[in-house]
Amino acid sequence: MIEMNRPGTPVKNQMNNEYSSCENLRDLNLDEIPEEKYQEITQETTETTYHIFFYDKKTKFFLSMIMHLLIQISFISLLEPLLFFNYISKVEKDIFYHELHSISSSNEVYTDSEIIRNEIFYSYMIQYLQLQNIYIDPFYNNLVKTASQELHQLEHTRNQLEYKAYHFTIISWCSMFIYLLLFKYLYPKKKIIKYFSHHIILILMIGLYEIWLFTNIILKYVPWSKAEIELYMFKCFWAKTISYYPELKCMENNVTITC
Repeated sequence: MIEMNRPGTPVKNQMNNEYSSCENLRDLNLDEIPEEKYQEITQETTETTYHIFFYDKKTKFFLSMIMHLLIQISFISLLEPLLFFNYISKVEKDIFYHELHSISSSNEVYTDSEIIRNEIFYSYMIQYLQLQNIYIDPFYNNLVKTASQELHQLEHTRNQLEYKAYHFTIISWCSMFIYLLLFKYLYPKKKIIKYFSHHIILILMIGLYEIWLFTNIILKYVPWSKAEIELYMFKCFWAKTISYYPELKCMENNVTITC
């Protein structure tokens, strides 16, 4: 028999208090509890455990940190490919060709051109080239063909890398949205827009700083000099030439040139 509590207490609450008491649950025979009441007590116990676990301060802090990390990674995974493939890679390529142009425009190799052209052997060399029908066209056309093929391969590689980068972006954003839905379900009162606004401002500041750093610091420091590149190219050219025409090694007096 269920004892009556003080007047005014609902019968349902009386039964819940009696059956949900830990001491009473140990003393009661579960076969004597109605099925509906047993399910109700089990549900209330589960909800109480759920509430205690997810609303614990450490648990909330840990889950919030995971959400912050997912949001930050998602924004960074979008920012970095956009900056690299649409800005940084193009600027780096322009700088590289600018340096090549400065090297190729050097006139040091041609300072003695007038003297060489007045030598007797020069006129004979020109006649020999004309008589033997030696043209630069095949060499040039081969360079154009090879450059076109390698450019196509580079574009293919670039597209693959860009796809791979944005593939990770899609995965991170999907993971973030799924986690945000679960987080909002667990903590309905949490305002997700505050989390987003914080990270949007942060990622914009990071992007602006990276553009400033790349434009004003990185681009203005070239880790090589024009003279250094010219020396390297000449050394490799001369070493390769000597390997095919060893007789020309007599032109080396007190130096030994290696690449």
